[in-house]
Amino acid sequence: MATAGGGSDSMQDLLKAAAATREQLQASGTTRDAGALTLAGIVGQKDTADCAAGLQALRGVLAEEYGADVQDDVYAAPEPAFKMLPKSADRTAQRVASFPPAAPMTVGDLQHVAARGVGLADFSHGGIIAVTGDDRYRFVNGLCTSKVLDAKPGQAMASCFTTKTGRSVDLTTIAVLDDSILILCSAGRLQRLYQTLDALIFPKDNVAIQDLSLALARFQLVGPQAASVLSTTPCSASPAALPAPFQAAAWGNAGLVIHISGLASSGYTVLVPVSSAVAAWKHLAWGVTELDSAAARLLGGRDWEVLRVLEGVPAPDKELTLDHNPLEAALYHTVSFDKGCYVGQETIARLHTYGGLKQQLWGVIFAKETGATAVSASALLEAKMFVAQTAGAFDREEAADGVSGGGRADGRITSVMELEGDGGEVRCLGYVRIKSGAAAGTVVTVIGAGLPDEGIAGQLCDIPYATRAVTLCSCAFWCTEQRARAHVRERGSESAKERKSERAREREIPYTLNSHA
Repeated sequence: MATAGGGSDSMQDLLKAAAATREQLQASGTTRDAGALTLAGIVGQKDTADCAAGLQALRGVLAEEYGADVQDDVYAAPEPAFKMLPKSADRTAQRVASFPPAAPMTVGDLQHVAARGVGLADFSHGGIIAVTGDDRYRFVNGLCTSKVLDAKPGQAMASCFTTKTGRSVDLTTIAVLDDSILILCSAGRLQRLYQTLDALIFPKDNVAIQDLSLALARFQLVGPQAASVLSTTPCSASPAALPAPFQAAAWGNAGLVIHISGLASSGYTVLVPVSSAVAAWKHLAWGVTELDSAAARLLGGRDWEVLRVLEGVPAPDKELTLDHNPLEAALYHTVSFDKGCYVGQETIARLHTYGGLKQQLWGVIFAKETGATAVSASALLEAKMFVAQTAGAFDREEAADGVSGGGRADGRITSVMELEGDGGEVRCLGYVRIKSGAAAGTVVTVIGAGLPDEGIAGQLCDIPYATRAVTLCSCAFWCTEQRARAHVRERGSESAKERKSERAREREIPYTLNSHA
C-alpha cells in the first residue's frame, strides 16, 4: 500500500492529477465555485519525504512540552482483496493516550467540556485518503452510504462504508474540495478502506487515490467554545469565516477546517500539513488555555473514549463489525435512501423498507448500588444482557450460554466507559434486540464471566449521536403484521378486498427519524 510518507514522487503525482482535474473543469466551464479549496492548498507544495519526521516532531512536542503519554498502536493489516496479492505490513501509529490535567477529570468534567466549554485532541494517528480525477464523485458515491454525487466543494458529511452485504466497516467524515474528495477514517480501518478503494478502480475509471495520513496532522475541537478558539488563533481570520455545520473551509495559508467534531456535540476537525503541525497545535492549545476555564481542556485518547461512549458514537471492532449494519448502529443520518446503488445498498434498503431490523444500539447505565464499579471493565465487555420482563428467573449457566427462559440473550455489551461516573455509575454501549421491547428506561440484567452470580441490573438510555426509527417501530410492524395474518385466517369467509383493507389499516404505524445536528 502506497503511503504519503513513502517518497515525494507519489505526492507530486497526486498534486499534478488534482491540478489537471481542476484545469479541465475550468476549461469546460463546469468548475464548482467554493473558494480556494484545493488539495495543494491543504497539503502544501513542500516535499513530503520527511512526513513521518514531521509527525514525530509533533509527538515530541506533545510529550515534552505538554506532558502527553504517547503510545505506539499496531493495527493489523487486512487480508488481501485478491488471493494472489501479498499481504501488506501491519500499520504502526503513535497515539496520545492522555494529558496530565491539573486535577483528575471526572465524567462530569468531560460532560461539562462538551456541553459548555471546549476540548482539543490530537487525532493525527487516524487515516486520511484523497480521491482525485473526473470520476471521483461517482466513484465515492458508489462505495459509501451518504449521497456524495450532488455535493459541492465546501460540503462535508458523515458517512459509512459497508461490505457488499451491508455490514459496517467504518464511520467516516467526507469533505469535498474543488479538485478532490477527502475521506477521514479510523486508524484501524485505513488499510482496509484504501485496499477496497484501490481494488474497485477499473482501467477506464478516471480516479486516483492517495494515503495522506503521514502528510496531514488532524486535530479535533469539541464543545460550544470551539469557534472562539479557532477565531482567536493567528491562523484564522474572523468568526464569520468559519464554516457552517457540515461545511469545510480553508484555514490559514495551508489547512482545512471542517465543521464536524466526530461526536454529537458541536465542534471542528482541523487538518494541517505536518510541516506546520507543531505551530498549529500550539496556536490551538494557546486558544484553549486562554479561555481560563475549567471546561477548557486538552483531551487524550482515554478522555475521548469516555465522551464517545457517553454520546453513543459507534467505533470499529466494537459497534462497527461484520455482525452489524449502520441502521442497527443507529446511524440513519449517514444513509441516503434515494441515492441509488452503492456497495451494501440492497441489504440496507430491504431492512429499511420492510422493517427488518433485529437489534439497535443503546446506552446502558449501571448505578453505584448495583456493584458495577467493583467489577473490571473487561468483565462487563461482551457480557450478555437480558431484558427484565423477558428474562424472569433464569439459570445463570444457561444465561451465560445465551439461553433465557428457553430463548436467547436479548443483547450484549460492546463498549465500557473507562472512567467511573460522578455518582459512581458506569456507562456502556450495547446492542439490544428490538423484539425484547428495548426502550429508554428498560431494565436489563447483565450476565457474564467475572460478574456476580445474580448478574448486575442496569437501565437502557438513549444516546445523543443516535438517529433511529421510532422506538419499537420495526418490532411493532412485525407484531402487527402477525396479528393481521392470524385475524384474517380466522375470518376466512370475508372477501379478499376486505382482508386487504384491514391489513393495510393495521400496518399504519408512525415512523420518524430523529434530527441529527
